[in-house]
Amino acid sequence: MRELKSTEPFSITLMAKTNCYISGMKKDTRLTFRVNSNLKREVERIAAREELSVARICEAFLLAGSDLYKKQGSKFLQRLIGRLNIKTLY
Repeated sequence: MRELKSTEPFSITLMAKTNCYISGMKKDTRLTFRVNSNLKREVERIAAREELSVARICEAFLLAGSDLYKKQGSKFLQRLIGRLNIKTLY
């Protein structure tokens, strides 16, 4: 088991290759937004493969993206936004 340290009020513990547990974070609000149906299906496939909920997968992706943004700043975000504008999902 390996715990990743963060400056945020939560910790991510990697239990095995396919399991990630996010603990200590108070979930007190919702985040709702629309996505392309192909992206939704891809996230659902990942969740099924990892045996986790879609919400947990999205939360993990958002946390990872947030951490990368903190490290790389605007360059990271600009690359992602550029991909959103030109990439057609499957």
